[in-house]
Amino acid sequence: MFKTIADPADCEVRSVILFLNAKKVKPAETHRQLVEIYGENIMTDGMVGKWVRQFNDGRANVHDEARSGRPLLSMMSTGGCGYDVTIRNCFLHGVVMRTKQEDNPDVIEKPADLYAEA
Repeated sequence: MFKTIADPADCEVRSVILFLNAKKVKPAETHRQLVEIYGENIMTDGMVGKWVRQFNDGRANVHDEARSGRPLLSMMSTGGCGYDVTIRNCFLHGVVMRTKQEDNPDVIEKPADLYAEA
């Protein structure tokens, strides 16, 4: 039995999928390995297949693509992946986060431990 990794960043899981796909591992086996390490709630086998298809079609970026109206968040810690990430991942990493609204270039910086403010 392997040690389970809890709450990985989305980009981490996609990087594993990209790596195993490059090694010609089938999507079903990739999903089995993800569940073995990250737990049952990691990602469905259908979503693994979706990412495999995107990587086979030439996608190399494991990060979410920007969407309009969504704030951009960047990790400000060596523990983060250093790229734009979701709010969920900022909470999980417990770091300082920078929020930059698309319509306002000013950056707001505050501790990511927002549970204390609730």
